Amino acid sequence: MRPQTPNRGDESTMHGFCEEPSCDLRDHLLPRARRVLVVDDSRGHRALCARVLADAGYDVQSAPDGRRAWELLRDREFDLVVSDGQMPAMSGVELLRRVRADWALGNLPVILLTAMDGPEERSTGLAAGASDYICKHHEGALRLLVDSVDRLMRDRREAVPA
Repeated sequence: MRPQTPNRGDESTMHGFCEEPSCDLRDHLLPRARRVLVVDDSRGHRALCARVLADAGYDVQSAPDGRRAWELLRDREFDLVVSDGQMPAMSGVELLRRVRADWALGNLPVILLTAMDGPEERSTGLAAGASDYICKHHEGALRLLVDSVDRLMRDRREAVPA
């Protein structure tokens, strides 16, 4: 669950807007950094992606495999997922399939950032519902990642009715 800001007792608190009495209206009205979940079994690659996305202005959390990512997705609110394709415990494609099958998460953008660049792997990832598929070993992959995240976040923001 998303942590709530304590009730400050000022006029900006509006009970009834949230189900929780300690909910602060500012939690719902002020813009927040977009939250990205980075999933990769390589600690170094996970840290590199997290740093690059944080430098681009995103609030980044990470998970070492698909199983832990699924737990975080069920417990917290994210705006986008970047996942490796092959991991122990649960692959990125299996995580993607679970996300697409879940009514609450089904429209969440998921980017597969993977070492697997064959046409069969790419086809499998896109058929499973990947919003984008990027090979992490291509030159400029991190720039492509940031561009893709920016584009998908913009598309997501524009799709939300005012």
